[in-house]
Amino acid sequence: MEISGKIIKINPIITGEGINGKWRKLVFLIITDSMYPKEIHFSIWGDRINKFTFKVNDKVNIFFDLESKESKEIKGKYFLEARAWMVKYQQQPKFSSTPGVITPKPNPVPVTIQEPTEVIPIYDKDESFDDLPF
Repeated sequence: MEISGKIIKINPIITGEGINGKWRKLVFLIITDSMYPKEIHFSIWGDRINKFTFKVNDKVNIFFDLESKESKEIKGKYFLEARAWMVKYQQQPKFSSTPGVITPKPNPVPVTIQEPTEVIPIYDKDESFDDLPF
């Protein structure tokens, strides 16, 4: 699945040790780019943490999977986790968007329109324009 938004919070990396060895988890929060914005909590596990260097206020597209697990303490209770596996940065503007700061706009590329040198008629005026075979 994919969703886009702006990163609003990044928690410190959580580490621990389990049956399979040491683990690391990074948790962050985004607000979606939609008519009705939603805050969504994502996590990145293991070595994937090193692949991304995003920061608060970055606009990103997040590719993720949903995973649910049953609670070990309370049978019948499930927890849902959105695990990000790729984060792509949306293109940043080339000009300042800071309020009150005026930045020059790029000059438009000049377009040269050439007038036709010779007029080619579509049909000969002496001929009838009836090209139907019946």
